[in-house]
Amino acid sequence: MTQYGEWLVPVYRHRSIPMRDFVTLLEGLASASMSVLPTEDDRHVRELIDRWTARLRHHQRLAGDHKGNPIVRFFFKGAGIGDDSVV
Repeated sequence: MTQYGEWLVPVYRHRSIPMRDFVTLLEGLASASMSVLPTEDDRHVRELIDRWTARLRHHQRLAGDHKGNPIVRFFFKGAGIGDDSVV
């Protein structure tokens, strides 16, 4: 299941689906499965969903996902001193 979650990350990112929406879907799946499965399987389901969620949270934000703060970027690039291509 964890490998399946890793496989889904690029597909969902390509389709602009936020990982937090997928994590919410997994939490709903965990709740639904725990209501149907025997109580001795609850721990295993929760452990599986927690590992899957941890991997998805790792991929929530990657560098380059957003433009960032233009003011911080301006100062990070040397405050435009002698450079016309700052912002």
